[in-house]
Amino acid sequence: MKDIANEIIKNSPFAILLPLFAGLLLFRKSPVSNRVLIVHICLATIVNFVSAYMWHRKQNNLPLLHVYTLTEFLFLSAYYALRWKSNTARIVILVTALLFTAFAVYNSLYLQSIYHMNSYARSLEALILIGFGAAGYYLLLTEKGEHSIFSRSFFWINTGYFLYFSVSFFLFTLSNYVRIIEAEIRHTVWAIHALFMIVLYILVAIGLWKRT
Repeated sequence: MKDIANEIIKNSPFAILLPLFAGLLLFRKSPVSNRVLIVHICLATIVNFVSAYMWHRKQNNLPLLHVYTLTEFLFLSAYYALRWKSNTARIVILVTALLFTAFAVYNSLYLQSIYHMNSYARSLEALILIGFGAAGYYLLLTEKGEHSIFSRSFFWINTGYFLYFSVSFFLFTLSNYVRIIEAEIRHTVWAIHALFMIVLYILVAIGLWKRT
């Protein structure tokens, strides 16, 4: 079991190459919302591998996480805002993004050092994006189109992020507790997180490929 967990954790960063290649290949043919997401994936790829390199060098990579948390939220907020045609929905997302930015910066400066896990910001980010994802399903059900839900790009991408952040919310919320439990259990918890990250990138790759 431990060997399986190790393999999942070790190989999970490579899963991002799936949506990266799909996104770069189809960038010009993709809608604006997907292009925003592809730019985010390019940035996430760089952060993933730099973070992994620092971890192997036994260097603290958590300052990267503080910066990445904010950029990830802003890119995903932009993606969801572009999917909505309602100005009211877009304004709500914009205001939420501004408030989250203020909190994330405050958290890094005064609450949780950049050299420690920013669990408050990560938990809030996950909770908000779960809300965006739930609203996304409502949008899918009310949106008129010639294609079925399963053939739509947004369904797969939204499902990927909804699942990932639903699982991650509990992990980020309980991150302080996770640090003090037995090493083997902690290792399994992070393996579960890595597994859902792989699922996320597979679903996003499918979504980018469909484009409709």
